[in-house]
Amino acid sequence: MSENQDVIITTSLRRAIDKSKARRAKKSLNIVKEKVRRMLKSEKIILDPLISEYIYKRGIKNSPSKIYLRAKKFGEFYYVSLLIPSSEEVKSQ
Repeated sequence: MSENQDVIITTSLRRAIDKSKARRAKKSLNIVKEKVRRMLKSEKIILDPLISEYIYKRGIKNSPSKIYLRAKKFGEFYYVSLLIPSSEEVKSQ
């Protein structure tokens, strides 16, 4: 991947529903980390704090079912930020 290229990642967080209500948001964050590491084939990732805020926004019990992320490479690290897509971007995928 070149330096200036962004990677868009759509992650389903439905697996977090299998956990107890008190652990759903924490499991959702772990799902995001696993998916990003698997897709980018790198252990060196930095998650934007807004991702955590977005997952915890509705409380620990009601995490969102899907999240859109943007990963950009800076040197040897990937910086992963929250992407809130417009309706046109969702339809094109």
